Amino acid sequence: MVNEPSGRDPETIIEVIANKIKSLEDSVKSIKEQSKLIITLVVSGFIFLLIMVAAILYDSLGLKNDLSQERYQLLKEQINSKCK
Repeated sequence: MVNEPSGRDPETIIEVIANKIKSLEDSVKSIKEQSKLIITLVVSGFIFLLIMVAAILYDSLGLKNDLSQERYQLLKEQINSKCK
């Protein structure tokens, strides 16, 4: 028999290595799941920001339209008052 330097038999060493490999596989699966979650959160945040910017722009354009309507009414009143 060959003496092992660590005092363990080859079967025990193989079991330890197999357990470490299993642990690494579990870690990789966990990291993949976490990365999918992070990607989902980032995409959701980006979509939320796009919606917010679109809402702000829509509101801004609506406000400009309201102001132009007010200006139109004021000009119309000024023209009517000068014509009278």
